[in-house]
Amino acid sequence: MMILANAIAIVSSALMLLQAPATPPADTSQGTPAADTQPLREIKPGPLQLLADPPALDMGFLLPNTNGRGVINFKNIGSEPLRITSATATCKCTTLSTLAGTLLAPDQSVALEVELAGAPALGARTSSIKVIVEGYARILEVPVRAEVAMMVRTVPPYINAVAGKNLRGRLVVESTDRLPFRVCSVDGKAPKFLGFDPASEEPKSSYLLAYDLSEYEAGNTPRFWVITTDHPSAPVVDVRVRHDETSFMPVFKMKDFRMNLGAIDQGTSAEITLEANDLGGPFQAATSASRDAAVELLSSTVEGNVSKAVVRITPRADASGFLYFPLILGASRGTQEIDCFGVVRPAGSTECVTQNMVRTPSSDSSVDAPPSRLGDPAAGRPSVRPPVPGRTKTSDAKPAPGG
Repeated sequence: MMILANAIAIVSSALMLLQAPATPPADTSQGTPAADTQPLREIKPGPLQLLADPPALDMGFLLPNTNGRGVINFKNIGSEPLRITSATATCKCTTLSTLAGTLLAPDQSVALEVELAGAPALGARTSSIKVIVEGYARILEVPVRAEVAMMVRTVPPYINAVAGKNLRGRLVVESTDRLPFRVCSVDGKAPKFLGFDPASEEPKSSYLLAYDLSEYEAGNTPRFWVITTDHPSAPVVDVRVRHDETSFMPVFKMKDFRMNLGAIDQGTSAEITLEANDLGGPFQAATSASRDAAVELLSSTVEGNVSKAVVRITPRADASGFLYFPLILGASRGTQEIDCFGVVRPAGSTECVTQNMVRTPSSDSSVDAPPSRLGDPAAGRPSVRPPVPGRTKTSDAKPAPGG
């Protein structure tokens, strides 16, 4: 009987185990997100039912360092609502208003505000805007462009004469506002007009000028071909000359390596601000490499990684006409040459004036002229060192930014 009772107990225990609910396995997936069980969004067939007006945004002509602004309207031309998921620019130079999350009913429109940052360098400035709509694989792209130019511009905006090519050629010089004007000088000399006689014909809004870089002595090719005019809004226009002699290796990360001073009234001065990134400290000195103009370092500050110098430029007392000279900035890491040019004329006048100065060639990078330093009692006096013909050249040097 004892054996039978034990057998019955064993069988009962086995039956209880079989009837008990299964114990779930231990969770070994801590930190792993659950699988996404949401269905993939359907890609809608057919073309994107979003229309951009205008299809390309042209901001026209912008003055140097002036921002351009415009508006693009996006319209739902389909029969179903559209949700814009993003609108982004391909260039950091472009700022947009926010469109992400915008829901457009059929026939509804929304405006996108666009701002294109200005630049010191003359020439075309381009970007584009890419718009993504929920449910569509296609991206709507809208080109954005502008041209940085003075009120008088040249076409093309630079002369490309690298490796001895295109030493002779011609440029169109025209006013963007279509006002007639006179071309007073080119690099301090009389302009070489093609198809126009200034002695017998009235001023025009467009001219064709000839250039010949082979006329310059070795080491004296200008980095910028400077044109002076009597246009009230564009007294000085510069043309970058890309030539083996004008290539240089920048020492500082300057915002710009040239400074258009515009028109300076006789007997007065001009104040300019120069900026460099990652200089590692303030500007310490400024030097003129010409007897035609004195420079004075008025202030030197550092804001974040940007060093700024305010410099006063004073042409000599009897200066008249075209002015072009190298300004050399000094800092702890060395010196950097800046091309400065302008025109000196009587106060209030826009007329062409008698020329009594010539372009001072770029100097050697080691400057031994007395510099203008903050607090220096000799600040503002002209350099006593005669101009040094020629320039520092590097065979594999690349043009500086903006050139």
